[in-house]
Amino acid sequence: MENVISNDRAKILANLVALDPVQTELGSRPAGDNPFGFLRTLMVAIKRRSQRNGAIGELASLSNWQLTDIGLERHEIPAVVDRLMKSA
Repeated sequence: MENVISNDRAKILANLVALDPVQTELGSRPAGDNPFGFLRTLMVAIKRRSQRNGAIGELASLSNWQLTDIGLERHEIPAVVDRLMKSA
């Protein structure tokens, strides 16, 4: 039974990392080495997703003129936010 749980946990963790690469925030130690690593990974992923949604919301609230002034088009907002978050 424990092996099934750990396999499910590994799949969930892989999906979270695919959504939000949080390895740099967790340090070099893999989450599997720590019993609380999975929870920490989950919390960091939730935090990053919240930051992403907040940034997208802020940019989306700008007028088309303001977006053009900073060199963005409305459809580019999610990709730009994702690129900036990965580089940070």
